[in-house]
Amino acid sequence: MDAAAFRAGEVVATSVGSILDPGDHSVVPALVLDAAQRPDVTDLVRVQAAEGVGDLRCGVGLWDVGPPGDWLVRLEVLVDHPVHCRFHTVLDWATHRSWLASVAAAGAIALSVGDTEGRWLVVTVDPGRLVPLLGLPGDGAD
Repeated sequence: MDAAAFRAGEVVATSVGSILDPGDHSVVPALVLDAAQRPDVTDLVRVQAAEGVGDLRCGVGLWDVGPPGDWLVRLEVLVDHPVHCRFHTVLDWATHRSWLASVAAAGAIALSVGDTEGRWLVVTVDPGRLVPLLGLPGDGAD
């Protein structure tokens, strides 16, 4: 598999950062996604805001071929209820290593499709899957 195959079908992340959870005022790492070509992803965020989400899972994958500067991290979101939606986004490992560390520390990511309603879908992430990727020796750029 090459990098293009690893990325195939991704919902592109347009920005990373963090938000303040209005419920408990904790800081949650956040991604804004370009879901213009994926109405199911846009709908997922809308439905979750209205009805909540059950059976939500987030997986982590690593494409570590070549030097660390070329590595990619794939975050996969799978939901089966109340709507069915599966999508992934891919981030450069070296560029986003510090942000990924904040995801591991929080155990969650807030996802938005950049709608005007300001809705966020918070997905739990297993730190045990992410922490080993952060400890890999890199190119010193962190």
